Amino acid sequence: MTGWQMNSARDGLSPIPILHLESRGTSSEIRFGALQTDGAMLVGVGERHIRVNLLPQWGNLHAAVVDGRHEGVRLQQRDQDIFVSWRGRTHAMVAVAYLSFVSASAETSAELRAPMTSSVLKVNIAAGDAVKAGDVVIVMESM
Repeated sequence: MTGWQMNSARDGLSPIPILHLESRGTSSEIRFGALQTDGAMLVGVGERHIRVNLLPQWGNLHAAVVDGRHEGVRLQQRDQDIFVSWRGRTHAMVAVAYLSFVSASAETSAELRAPMTSSVLKVNIAAGDAVKAGDVVIVMESM
């Protein structure tokens, strides 16, 4: 037993965000819970927890049950752009895999993060050393 788990005991969501969403100048970190037997899933949007069940209808139209409310939703994806049409309005978002987002933002923050608990096996640089994209900075082992 490794001690690693898909969700945290506190809220049932993944321990780190899976997606970084951006829309109209705001952004949110998205975490997901396990798929339930009824097809629903708990989704964490920032600090909010939303129970969602998407039922495919035809094409890109879905019947969505969100926190008990039934809605018709049209979903489209073009590369990282996601378009959600709901109640006559279309919302555009940019979805970035969270680890890619963290990697890009770490370039300017000087942070180095691991997606799960791990052990450091080897450090290839010293404090203050210059690094560039593709350099192996540290070797880690997990699970």
